[in-house]
Amino acid sequence: MKLGQLIKSLRISYGISQKKLSEKLTISTNYLCLIETSKRIPSSDLISRFAKEFKISRDALDFLSTDVPMELDNVNSKKYIKLQENVAALLLFQGRKSA
Repeated sequence: MKLGQLIKSLRISYGISQKKLSEKLTISTNYLCLIETSKRIPSSDLISRFAKEFKISRDALDFLSTDVPMELDNVNSKKYIKLQENVAALLLFQGRKSA
């Protein structure tokens, strides 16, 4: 999953509007929209602020938005993708519980 899609999914899961999240992060709503549509890549500092806002680790955001490593064979690539899906599901479930 691309980072922008992940941020959008987390924001929706937590029940936060684009306007409210952009205000909390002190960025424009337009810039947040560009990030969520993968038209802009946030800075490392902003990624850390997203992680803090959603109460998840920066490593989790990085892992979920990383492509499958090329050195993995087909079987392990599928396992990697399944692991990413499971971690994302847990984080999104956590968001729904806290919203």
